[in-house]
Amino acid sequence: MFEDLRDFLTHLESQEQLLRVKDEVGIKYEIAAGMRKTSDIEGPALLFESVRGFPGWRVLGGLFATRKLVALGLGVPQEQMLERYLTLEDKRIPPEIVSSAPCKEIKWTGDQVDLSKLPIVTHASKDCGPYVTIGVQVGKDPDTGIRNLSVHRMLVLGKDRLSLWAPADHHLGRMILMAEEENEAWKSPPPSASIPPSSLARRREFRSASTSFMSPVGCAVRLLS
Repeated sequence: MFEDLRDFLTHLESQEQLLRVKDEVGIKYEIAAGMRKTSDIEGPALLFESVRGFPGWRVLGGLFATRKLVALGLGVPQEQMLERYLTLEDKRIPPEIVSSAPCKEIKWTGDQVDLSKLPIVTHASKDCGPYVTIGVQVGKDPDTGIRNLSVHRMLVLGKDRLSLWAPADHHLGRMILMAEEENEAWKSPPPSASIPPSSLARRREFRSASTSFMSPVGCAVRLLS
């Protein structure tokens, strides 16, 4: 399987399933229009390498826009995706807690935190604003301590504030309700840029994400104040 996102993108490029967009694009509607188009024409994934107003940043879009891309992420032909998924469900591997990870190489704390520094995309004219769409949230059940991976769209409300909708019939929504009933503040780590297996895992949690790699996923310890 793939070691990280860059490894997966290298594989996609070798399969002609990654297009590098060199022309300058804006985060308001333009990037989203490209993602919509690539979904309609069955790929490829898009890597926007020149984002207006965000020098040095790149935006990846449409990574799992088609069945073909999902199958490449799972490492199997399209017709074997269900079989592969069920196999991973039956072979869950516990994650490992690690003290350091690439996600901790760049840290913003306190007044440094400013979401406007990130090229977060506004997708449609009727959206309330820019959304983080495929960030993976990590939730922890207040009773059992069991962690959950989930994907919810997150609306940017300010420089250091996001809002998400997690219905009560979703794991994350139930965790929030349980915490509210106990009059406790519930916190989730910020969204993470995830490598393919962890994005595909979602409800299969850390153990299934580990199985996607065929080795334990390293979970970096991050303290929330």
